[in-house]
Amino acid sequence: SVRGWTVRILDDVTFLPSHQPLFTSSHNQWKADNLVKERMVQLFRQFDIKRVIDVDGKEQWYGCKKETSRCFGTVHDDTPDYLYQNRWTPPCCLRALRETTKYVISILESSGVRYWLEGGTLLGAARHKDLI
Repeated sequence: SVRGWTVRILDDVTFLPSHQPLFTSSHNQWKADNLVKERMVQLFRQFDIKRVIDVDGKEQWYGCKKETSRCFGTVHDDTPDYLYQNRWTPPCCLRALRETTKYVISILESSGVRYWLEGGTLLGAARHKDLI
């Protein structure tokens, strides 16, 4: 994984000198657009790109979902395999952890249950203002 890199994908690039549309029928244009989307998804998965932010700020996730198996391999000595590969928690897993944490905290607070953070969760909240 490469961290800190930004990839810009250009839309509406024309190579024809007359600037005529490449496909004349809307059905052929739809098929071509879907083929481009499928190829982009394959490219993102091949390069292990989990999150893409469009020019308009829209986020698209190509990583884990509830239905997929976990994105890291096995666990050795209580340590996930991805840590041995010098990788941090994938962003899609962090996003799921954040959503789960917010949900649990909202249930605890609405029920009036007293809770606190300990260990790594407390360290991440104090040091990084996030989960670690």
